[in-house]
Amino acid sequence: MSRNILELKSIKIASEKVQTLAAAKRLAKLKDFDLKEEYFETVYHPADLVKNIAYYVEGETYQAEVPVADIKGTLHPSYYDKNWLVMLMSLERHMDDFDVEKVKEAIFNAKCFEPIHLSKYGDIYFINGGGNHRVCQAKFLGVETVPCEVTEFVIEK
Repeated sequence: MSRNILELKSIKIASEKVQTLAAAKRLAKLKDFDLKEEYFETVYHPADLVKNIAYYVEGETYQAEVPVADIKGTLHPSYYDKNWLVMLMSLERHMDDFDVEKVKEAIFNAKCFEPIHLSKYGDIYFINGGGNHRVCQAKFLGVETVPCEVTEFVIEK
């Protein structure tokens, strides 16, 4: 039986030991978790993926349900250039909160929590401000879409 995936938040392992799925599966502390390849994808900064980012300007802001798989990174300097597992394990708040329903409530209840803020460039999204914890946890919980406030960036004409 696999352990609650949110328990990964409280496990202390050097980031260099969890750079790949194969490496993580060799660690005794992680053997009881259902680890997936997507947990090892890089958490990007927009400048890493958006060609000619200097030519983008802020456009419209709107509410949207965003596919979690399309959220590729963050503007928070503590998290980008890591993978999502390392990000989860380095979240400083709520380390001992393993209650899946409580976490889902935080993700989906916009009335009680500040909205998740995303920046959109083309078809990809980056966490911009509030939402690093919730988006990261959503990826691990297999949540397909999250309600967000999206600011779309467009090429300046």
